[in-house]
Amino acid sequence: LVNILSSLKNMQSDLKQENGNYVPIAIKIAPDLSEPEIEKISRLLIEYELDAVIATNTSIDKSCLNKTKYSNEKGGLSGEPIQTISTNVIKTLNIYLEKKIPIIGVGGVSSFESALDKLNSGASLLQLYTGLVYGGPGIIDEILREICPNDLDYLIRGCK
Repeated sequence: LVNILSSLKNMQSDLKQENGNYVPIAIKIAPDLSEPEIEKISRLLIEYELDAVIATNTSIDKSCLNKTKYSNEKGGLSGEPIQTISTNVIKTLNIYLEKKIPIIGVGGVSSFESALDKLNSGASLLQLYTGLVYGGPGIIDEILREICPNDLDYLIRGCK
């Protein structure tokens, strides 16, 4: 990770020097990490001054599927099955990052409640994918209406 972060930050600096634009870097981490691994990663993200961390990517742990017909499929597990473990990673990152780096919460965001859970756990922003696929684009409006109930222009300028 040190080699990757060092290379990325060097390229970021070179790009800024070449064209004058700062391009932010966000690193997406897995939900399958232990607390010591998250602590170590957090220290490196702070040391290398990353712009954000995305928590989390898909999980390779499919034990929650309990031998269903999908438990042996290839690829990572996403969406509601990883909601709790993803939120726990956000909580742990929130402790070790000390609010120095924004956390983008992802993993099972499919309702206002799941979005609020991520925000209350330390996420600054949210990312939807599986929830968007199954809930359609209207899910974004549903979540925002709950988060900003008294602000009709939230889509234009964000919540107050």
